[in-house]
Amino acid sequence: MNKITIGYISDIHADFYCKEYNLEHQNYKKLVKNFATTLLSTLEEQVDVLIIAGDLGHRNDQNKLLLQYLKEKISRIVLVTGNHCLYLVSDSIGEKFNWDSFGREKEMIDFCKSNGIDYLTGGSIEINGFTISGLGMFWDKSYAEMLSGKEMSNSVIHEMYEGYMNDLR
Repeated sequence: MNKITIGYISDIHADFYCKEYNLEHQNYKKLVKNFATTLLSTLEEQVDVLIIAGDLGHRNDQNKLLLQYLKEKISRIVLVTGNHCLYLVSDSIGEKFNWDSFGREKEMIDFCKSNGIDYLTGGSIEINGFTISGLGMFWDKSYAEMLSGKEMSNSVIHEMYEGYMNDLR
């Protein structure tokens, strides 16, 4: 049997750690690179494959730079989207994608494809004889309605979401 060493991380939320969002800022690249170095230091050993299972971050430009730095050290990266990877967290991001979260995801899929990063959206890949599958997710109000047993307005869902989850903070 073939040997493969896999690293697994999820819910990175890079922008919670790299709080400079202006690409032109003198420390922007340094902050992202330092974060990539910190992430790599959490792995117990050198890995053949790094699986990032959702919630890379809220900002594609930052996510792309982070992936480039990780790719310098790890030859094979597998990315699965998470709900935070679909959020449009500012007016400028929303406008860039015409308020369509899946446009934001498509930009990341295209970036990954052109940079040798596997982006799984329900499919599988085989690496060294091992099959890896992944499917992203996002949260919508149907889950809250199912739990409560009643229909809920978007504003009620938003208030609940804002009060109990860090997604909007």
